[in-house]
Amino acid sequence: MKAIKIILALAVVSAIGYFADSEFSGGGGGGCIGDDCIPPDSIIHIIDGKINEIRQLPVNTFVSGITLYSNCNFIITHNEKKLGSTMVKNKKRDLNDAYGKKIKDQALDVFNNTVWDLKDLDTIKVQTNNLKKVIGVGNTLYQDFEKILQVIKRHDEINSFIGVCRIFPIKPTYEMSENPLIDAGKRINQSSDYLIEASKHEYLKYCTRLHDGLKRVPRVIYDNYVIYLYKKIDEHGSKYPDYPHQPTWLKEISIPLADNLQLLQDTEIFKNTATPLELENKYKSLLTKLEEYNKKRDEYHDKNPGKEPDKEPDNHIPQTI
Repeated sequence: MKAIKIILALAVVSAIGYFADSEFSGGGGGGCIGDDCIPPDSIIHIIDGKINEIRQLPVNTFVSGITLYSNCNFIITHNEKKLGSTMVKNKKRDLNDAYGKKIKDQALDVFNNTVWDLKDLDTIKVQTNNLKKVIGVGNTLYQDFEKILQVIKRHDEINSFIGVCRIFPIKPTYEMSENPLIDAGKRINQSSDYLIEASKHEYLKYCTRLHDGLKRVPRVIYDNYVIYLYKKIDEHGSKYPDYPHQPTWLKEISIPLADNLQLLQDTEIFKNTATPLELENKYKSLLTKLEEYNKKRDEYHDKNPGKEPDKEPDNHIPQTI
């Protein structure tokens, strides 16, 4: 009966962890772990019990493992005087070994499934980095942790790339000299390279989120590029009140924009993303929008005449079909 009371008392103290520091040190007067009422063997028994709990945890229970590890480490650390430095060293080694193997198993469980939860990956990354600091390079788990972190690093790089592609082009200024078409091609090619790499990777091949995201990149880039062209036409087309001279308007606004639209139709970058008919229809839609600004400019300056407009050059923009 006395042994049961001792075990219960110790369990309660370990559960409250760092909030009971004064009790463990004996300063509070009510704690048993820091007092002579609990023999070292009983403390070791509790420590071994918690280590065994960690070993028996299911691989999908991250929070329970972290809690058990923290509490057990707390008990060991705050009983160094009673247990002795050698015993403390041995028990910390046993604890780190048990928890390290559990983290490894948890990581492999995530890697071998199709759904990789980002919170799980963050937990694994934090815990493996923390354990690396305490187990040392000579521990066999160290290399396992290195491999785990490399997998997560590669996952994070590809996941970040997918995220950036969703907001392509990055910080567009819509300057007339600006055209992110080349960058669009590079990102589409990169997504293809990443997809091939992920498909052959020991673990990344299972992560459906990465594969689905990479497969969507070309379409996302195409759609965003078309939106960019619409906004670019609005950005410059709306300046028509400032262009009373039609030749200047054509040279600085209308023809450069039409050239941008022609690139969309001529480029090979989107050949595997949009059908020729879709590209043609999108080109016509954009060109129609540009022609609307040409008409607005003409109508505005007909109603608000300034100087006599110059003669219109022969190289006018292409007309819609």
